[in-house]
Formats: sequence, structure tokens, C-alpha cells
Amino acid sequence: MKRLLLTLSFLILSALQSFALSDVTLAWTPSTSSGVTGQHLLYSNSAPSSAGRFGGPVVINLAPGVTQYTIHGLADGNYWFAVTAYALGGESVYSNVVASVLAAPAAPTNIHVVN
Repeated sequence: MKRLLLTLSFLILSALQSFALSDVTLAWTPSTSSGVTGQHLLYSNSAPSSAGRFGGPVVINLAPGVTQYTIHGLADGNYWFAVTAYALGGESVYSNVVASVLAAPAAPTNIHVVN
């Protein structure tokens, strides 16, 4: 029974680890243009095209003065991020694009029963 419970616990922990979610905090210098009414933080798990645009990005609306934001609950994988500023006249081009690889930590090893 003890071995069965240990095996089940290990399987449950392994399954939970495979669905690990990560947080990413980004920081930037906002646009200094007058009339900016907001910003868009964009991210995607697809690399930008040769034209520098994301295909189907997630867009987060932010106030004009925001300089940092944390995205919670990202699954393991590659992500690309950029920020734009917008005003009544339209939206800016992307800021520089940054990338991040999110990965769960390696699993513990050499588990064994002591007694």
C-alpha cells in the first residue's frame, strides 16, 4: 500500500509539473510623444514575420505611463514581446522585440524509500 501511494504521488506530481506555468515581467521606456492615450503590450508564441509583425498576438491594453507589466500563467515555450504606443492619430510601430524561453525546472531525481 505504501509503495502504491508513493507511486501515485509521484505520477500526480509529474503530471502537475508537465503543466507548469510561468510568469514574465517586462519593463520598457514609454513613448515621449505628446497625445499618447495608451499602450499595447503584445506577445505571441510565434516568431515575428520578416516584416516584424506577430501573427495573432495577444494584446494587453495599458495606460500611457505604464513602464512594467507581469504576464502570468504562460505555458512552457518560446515567446516574443513588443510594446506600441497609440493616440488619436494611430498606433506606433513595435518597440524592439524581445524573446524569452520558458521552461519548467528539471525534475528531482533518485527518489527512493528510506525505511
